[in-house]
Amino acid sequence: MFVDLSIDAGARLDVSESDLSSDAVIAIEEVLRLIANAVEETIFSSWPVDTGRSLRAWRVYTDGLLLVIQNPVFYSSWVHPKGTRHRGDDLGISAEMVQIEAERGWQQSEAELLRIIEEDAAKRTEPEGTLIGDVAFAFARRAALEVAGVAAIPGGELFTSLQSVFTLQSITEREQGRTRTRNRPRGR
Repeated sequence: MFVDLSIDAGARLDVSESDLSSDAVIAIEEVLRLIANAVEETIFSSWPVDTGRSLRAWRVYTDGLLLVIQNPVFYSSWVHPKGTRHRGDDLGISAEMVQIEAERGWQQSEAELLRIIEEDAAKRTEPEGTLIGDVAFAFARRAALEVAGVAAIPGGELFTSLQSVFTLQSITEREQGRTRTRNRPRGR
């Protein structure tokens, strides 16, 4: 019987990939990859080998919020270490060890995964600036500066005079003046 011990993190955490930012999906995939590494280590260190066919057939990888753990060899669910008897369960002792390792990894990582999702949700709910909001903020700031008086702000007069020097129009005028000066013939 085909063994599928995959873990759907989205279903377990009640979140879909479309609800998350790409950074959050990548972070979740990294955590799932750590679980996958532990599962692979369990498989390769304790899977009984006669011909090696069922060992080579294991597929362990991440795909977004899915940790895939599968073995398509029809007898992989019955594999058990030499000297032990098959108990008639759905999973043999060896596949059960893989499942236990996957669940252990999940339990150890679940808090981290929830933290990633919560942080992502907090970032997504932070207000972003809008053009109207930014313009309104600029007008409010300017009004506050006028009410307070530019001189009342330390360095306010210097800042406003420097601001006029660095406007696009004044920079353009200076550059045009330099170009005219460079293009004049010398000696006149």
